[in-house]
Amino acid sequence: MLMISVDGVSFSVPKKNIIKDISFTANNGEMTGIVGPNGAGKTTLLRCIAKINKVDSGSITIENKDIYEIGFKDYAKLVSFCPSNVRFDLDFTCLDVVLMGRYSSKNRFGPYSGEDYEIAKEALLKTDLEEHTDDLATNLSSGETQLLLIARAIAQNSKIILLDEPLANLDIKNSIYIMRFLKKLCTDLKMSVVIVLHDLNFALNFCDNLLLMNAGRAIDFQNSKKVLKKENILKAYGIDVNFTKFNQNEYIEFNYID
Repeated sequence: MLMISVDGVSFSVPKKNIIKDISFTANNGEMTGIVGPNGAGKTTLLRCIAKINKVDSGSITIENKDIYEIGFKDYAKLVSFCPSNVRFDLDFTCLDVVLMGRYSSKNRFGPYSGEDYEIAKEALLKTDLEEHTDDLATNLSSGETQLLLIARAIAQNSKIILLDEPLANLDIKNSIYIMRFLKKLCTDLKMSVVIVLHDLNFALNFCDNLLLMNAGRAIDFQNSKKVLKKENILKAYGIDVNFTKFNQNEYIEFNYID
């Protein structure tokens, strides 16, 4: 079943068009990546899907319903958003942060229920953060913070998770762990993951489909291995590449052009 359809979407700020006529789809059970150089409009597009930015033209629908016709709480039950480079300044425990994902399922001023606590603890368990349940979120590493945001999204029980550069500032081990975990959400729980990435090798080997952007426009959208071909990468980044295989995976080797 089709989860997200982005059709001819444009968004601008005064005197500048940020994204122009973008179209793509994301299905349940799949990881859809958004890639492109800095300033391509990737984060802006993700924030449009999250209803943080309101599009100038075009439409975004989920299960054939316009997102602007869906109320805040109902939308939160469908979509969760994990922004990039989040740090917690207040003394929230990890359990407190994950419980925030249950807000859309409770009365506005009412307390969290026993079920809310059980769902939050289960989300911490799934993300391997159970031992940090009562620790302050301010004391987590960058990788643990990203996992905590994902745990909050899981507790939200949404069908779609939007992630903006979740691998930023992470080492290779944590990056692989997070990408494998997100892939498992797609395959096991049939969730739809839409993720902004900078690392093209992670995009190539983990994402089912890719939207490649540059200067606010789409260069290509289809199967990841078909998108990340030499001519598309050269067009988007101005970099020539070769491809090599190792342990049945394909990797991109960059040849820098002066």
